[in-house]
Amino acid sequence: MSNIVNVDNKTIDEVTSSKLPLVLKFESASCAPCRQMKPVIDELSNEFPNVQFGIIDIMKSPALAGKYGVRGLPTFIIMKDNKIIDQFSGLLPIDQFKTRINKVL
Repeated sequence: MSNIVNVDNKTIDEVTSSKLPLVLKFESASCAPCRQMKPVIDELSNEFPNVQFGIIDIMKSPALAGKYGVRGLPTFIIMKDNKIIDQFSGLLPIDQFKTRINKVL
């Protein structure tokens, strides 16, 4: 079972209420940096099986982008116990991403 799920307005509450730490990725199909980060998220999901990864397409769920203050793409939010622990935008080397995730484990 994959720990990467697509998230939208209907599923956000269920995903954020999970007991697992959560990494949300806000993206758009037309965003080149978002596509560049896909293999990074895939690798991280394999390395961190006890972390849930949620992908939010802002074109399909613009209200979620507004709710979480997304200003640029890709934007990542790391949550634990339904609280935002970290938030950042843009490309990030995988080692720095791992460091950020490890802070919530």
